Amino acid sequence: MQILLTPLRKGEVNKMHECVVCDEAVTNPVCPECVEEEIVTWLHEFKPELINELRDVTDEILSPGGSTLCILCKNPMAVCTFCYTQHIKDWLTAYPVARERFHLFFNYGILETPATE
Repeated sequence: MQILLTPLRKGEVNKMHECVVCDEAVTNPVCPECVEEEIVTWLHEFKPELINELRDVTDEILSPGGSTLCILCKNPMAVCTFCYTQHIKDWLTAYPVARERFHLFFNYGILETPATE
């Protein structure tokens, strides 16, 4: 299969869709809302009393719109998966056991530090 790229017209800039938090290109376009639903499913089994708090913490980082479409729900997203999962991991510092397990299940190979730091 051959992939054809449309050449840029004179004066156009090729700008990838960027996260509003880190200003990096969104390379894993799964929106925070879709990741949140996976975390909710996990919390139902592990620590259901944190679900409402998770929803509030998610609302802290959400930004409306965005130019990248989520590959799962097709809604526009402005915050990358890395920034969202790092935000949740930071919140879970108050819950060390949950933080460690979160790091195991939702790392995606992108979280900055080991869960025990």
